[in-house]
Amino acid sequence: MNFLKQRQDIVLLVIMTLLLVYDFFNGVRLDGGVNQLSLLLIIFGLYLITLNAKKSKTQNEKEILNWQIFITCYLVVLIGLLTAFGGESTSGISLSNVFFWAVVAISIIEIIVQWKKVKHVEAT
Repeated sequence: MNFLKQRQDIVLLVIMTLLLVYDFFNGVRLDGGVNQLSLLLIIFGLYLITLNAKKSKTQNEKEILNWQIFITCYLVVLIGLLTAFGGESTSGISLSNVFFWAVVAISIIEIIVQWKKVKHVEAT
């Protein structure tokens, strides 16, 4: 996983994972509770930050593509596992949520566009 070279990538993954665990199992109180909308916005914001940080700090299109595939798959699998372990999102993030799948679909479209760029660059 060459795309996880930088410490900030791992830190962002850990933070996103902890926030999702906290959202799905909110019986574990860290500070007396977090507003559901705030938690949803923080998780979505961190997702955008991880993608944009990769794009602004690296010029390697293939590395960006690998990171985007990894983070999208990681989040879908993590949400699936948290649901399978009996967690229920207080902010509405779930595999049955249409908005969640819309975001995943947008990410997949961007992955396809990025993949075509990488193939075009490799062909020239």
